[in-house]
Order: sequence, then structure tokens, then C-alpha cells
Amino acid sequence: HIQAIVDKIHEKGLSGSAMKNAVAAASSIFSCALKKHMLNDNPCDRRRIDYPESAESDEKLRFFTAEQVQRFLDALGKPLVIDHPETVRKNGRVIPAWTETREINPQWQVFFYLAVFGGFRRGELVSLKWSDIDYKAQTVTIRRAARCVQGELAIKSPKTRSGQRTIVLPAVC
Repeated sequence: HIQAIVDKIHEKGLSGSAMKNAVAAASSIFSCALKKHMLNDNPCDRRRIDYPESAESDEKLRFFTAEQVQRFLDALGKPLVIDHPETVRKNGRVIPAWTETREINPQWQVFFYLAVFGGFRRGELVSLKWSDIDYKAQTVTIRRAARCVQGELAIKSPKTRSGQRTIVLPAVC
């Protein structure tokens, strides 16, 4: 029966950790029943559970090539051109096709340069303060990270001690 639960979780496309967490929860319940002499053994212990590979592990991590990174960073320095097609509203009014040109906010340019050249995570980037940047030494110090806690944005220390670090950036930044 435990294997059927694992298979059902896999069919729903949930992660491998979701499968293992479900088995751990079931095992904990069975262990309590075992201690109270309600069961003779823990079914999670006596069976080898086959964990199918999750969809996450099927996908290979994909990275930009050096050429793609260069094209992306070059595009950040150019205006964004958006072509809007002709649109017919519900009332029959026709809005003709038009082209919109927008400048890319320098804040986004900095965000992506730091992501590319510093390898920072999104939560680390959005929690940076100006005091974390040393322009003379060309370093950025990670002291905190943003993450979602119970649906709210929380800025806290990185999860591990190694998460607090100082990165030297290349001159291009």
C-alpha cells in the first residue's frame, strides 16, 4: 500500500522529496502505533520502496552558452521594442497595430549582471543593500536573503553559514 501512495504522488508530478516526505510521515505514524503495540511491525521498514525518478530529475539543467550570455547582456543595453497587433474590442472598435519602445530600467541591468557574473540567487539579489557593495574592491557581500515564509516576503540570514560570502566581481560589472 505504501508503494501505491508513492506511485500516486509520482503520477501527480510531485517532486521526489514529496514522495519521501509522505513515506516519512507514514513511517512516523506506524512507529507510534508500533510503540503502543497496535502493530507488529512498521510497513515502511520491512519493504523496500521504489522511488520513481521525479520529473525534476528527468530534466537536465540547461545553462546559457557564453555567446547566449553575451547576446542577453547586449540586449539589456538596447531599448525594448514591442509590436502590438491590431485588436478589435468587444464594442467593435478597431485599435490599429502599433509599436512601443521602452528603455530597460538600469536596475534590471544591474540585477542581471550580478546574477550572471556573481552567480547570486534571486533572493540574495533582491535583499542587497548599497552597503553590501564595495565599489573600490569590486565586491558584493551577501549577508541576507529574501524568501517567502507563510505567503509573506521575509528577509533573513542565508540558510547556511557558507551562504554568507563576499564575491569579487569582474571589471565588466
